Amino acid sequence: MEETKINNAVILPLITPDSLVFGSLDPYPAKEIFPNSDCSAFLPTFETQANTYFDTYACVSHSFENAVETLIKATLSRDEWLLENIYRNGGPDFSDRDLAILSGTIPGIGNSGEKVLHTAQTRGLIPQTAGDWDTSSRDTKMVQKLYYAYSRTKDGEVLAKSFN
Repeated sequence: MEETKINNAVILPLITPDSLVFGSLDPYPAKEIFPNSDCSAFLPTFETQANTYFDTYACVSHSFENAVETLIKATLSRDEWLLENIYRNGGPDFSDRDLAILSGTIPGIGNSGEKVLHTAQTRGLIPQTAGDWDTSSRDTKMVQKLYYAYSRTKDGEVLAKSFN
């Protein structure tokens, strides 16, 4: 799929008839998760996408994971695997850095929602602690090049596979 590149941290894909299809073709029953359209009680803890010295351009990954964390907290908050592997500070917390880099986020440009979704579906998500980055560090060595030098560990692959 060809993409339109605009220097605004989001890469917009060309829209096709399949672009608006979400989820699977399995006939799952509809479930109203937020009856009053208020999900504020389930929102994740705020995490900044900018480091002290640079922006990660990972807004699409952060947005995707915030939505997933909100849905998990609202619907699956007592799942044993999630409690053991993903929960931190009272809610699920996935590694934004891991998803941003594995999905191909481009520094100075960003990423597309389709790439981020596809990466999460095929590669899985891992806990924040397995792909962490200290955005508040004042260490001048914490530069964008080091942020993007990340690669998922074998342990991270095992966690992602079990998440999927």
